[in-house]
Amino acid sequence: MKKFLIAETDESGNVEWVWVSRGDTRKTKPLDRARPLPFDLDDCEIAGASRDAVQAWLQAGSGY
Repeated sequence: MKKFLIAETDESGNVEWVWVSRGDTRKTKPLDRARPLPFDLDDCEIAGASRDAVQAWLQAGSGY
């Protein structure tokens, strides 16, 4: 099932947090950027920010 990522941003549009949901449920959970992603970011639908902004947020938190 495709993952859906929701980027939460500040007033300036910077990603503050990312939430993840499977496409078949309304439940979301915070994405732990300290761990490697258990899925491919390219296979996700992303709302709230660009893919590049989400990738930068992930890299800033995990160093991978």
